[in-house]
Amino acid sequence: MAAVTLEEAKAHIGIAHSAQDAVVETMIAGAEDWIARECGICLAETTCEEDLDGGGLFLRPSCVPVTALESVADNLGQYETVYAAIVRGVLLQWADADGRPLARPWPDGIGRWRVAYTAGYASPPAGLRSAILALVYRAYNARGGETGSSAQGANVSWGRLADSDIREMLRPYRRTPSARV
Repeated sequence: MAAVTLEEAKAHIGIAHSAQDAVVETMIAGAEDWIARECGICLAETTCEEDLDGGGLFLRPSCVPVTALESVADNLGQYETVYAAIVRGVLLQWADADGRPLARPWPDGIGRWRVAYTAGYASPPAGLRSAILALVYRAYNARGGETGSSAQGANVSWGRLADSDIREMLRPYRRTPSARV
């Protein structure tokens, strides 16, 4: 599911015709892809199951933001109890059965913890949507008469189009730099 619809992008650009629909759709996909990679996030809601390394205070899921945590299990089977965790930004912290954080590390092991969770946005926040629309607007206006487009959106350099204003819009959604664990 796209975070921005074709109709929204066309209204933002200020075009009413359908002659450039394919170009605009490609630009939307390119802008969304660039923003997701630039921020280190999943834009679309997705379910994930992955094996994460233990040994620190936090588990680090690869898809963020984590919106729902389904389960945490010990792949080594040393612990029969089902583990609880709480979401701390982009990290998962060990918790007791009542959901209170535990200030001790997850038992060590590479790929030891199987975590099932939901990540991404069912409906992306307004700030992300605004950044996508601004980037599509700039790409459309910088297309230089292009009528065809590549997978990246009319051969656009997304990083160049995302001046400091768009980068600032994205700041709250960037994956937080690694915390010491």
